[in-house]
Amino acid sequence: MGERVRKAEVARMLAVSPRTVLDMARAGRLPGACQVGSIWTFDPDKVRAFIARQEAKALCPQTSFSAAASGMPGFTRAVVNDESAYARAISRKPAKGSRAQKRSSSAAASG
Repeated sequence: MGERVRKAEVARMLAVSPRTVLDMARAGRLPGACQVGSIWTFDPDKVRAFIARQEAKALCPQTSFSAAASGMPGFTRAVVNDESAYARAISRKPAKGSRAQKRSSSAAASG
């Protein structure tokens, strides 16, 4: 049997609170967890494997943006033009009667 670690170490590995570690262990969502009396211990190798699986599930395909740029079916060109839409949005003047418009006009009047 290998080394076991306590909840504080697993919390550090997962970047969550010790309370979250206990909640995950009690719910059966954290492999390698074992409770003896009131003490929870964890198999660090199983926790590392769990982290690796979670990271693999979270990774997005790296071809999605390039697929959109190449006109792949199912992707719209709006994704590719994201930067131009942002530039248009920030270059617009505030709407007449908005707080931002009132601030800019009062600053211009006092200046």
